[in-house]
Amino acid sequence: MSYNKEAYEARKLSDPDYHRRRVYNLRYPDGDFEAYNSASHCVICGRPFEPTGRQRKVQDHSHKTGKTRGVICHNCNMSLAYVDMVGTATLVKYYEEYS
Repeated sequence: MSYNKEAYEARKLSDPDYHRRRVYNLRYPDGDFEAYNSASHCVICGRPFEPTGRQRKVQDHSHKTGKTRGVICHNCNMSLAYVDMVGTATLVKYYEEYS
């Protein structure tokens, strides 16, 4: 089976949840897609979303459970990934030691 970019893009437009299901195996619980679609600001930093770049909109989700959490910007999403990687306690200890 070969990749057909036009068909993939058309499917994404006709089924907004398609990309998340296919790539991340994420499914929106009832109403979550509407919440994602209508979100205009990151729930962590409060900045408005931009179409591209670090302030673009992403659906935060748990990699352990697959459950969706909130609509955040890419920058905050990367920060959460780092915290998950090193652990909150390690960051707090470092911050307290060097503040």
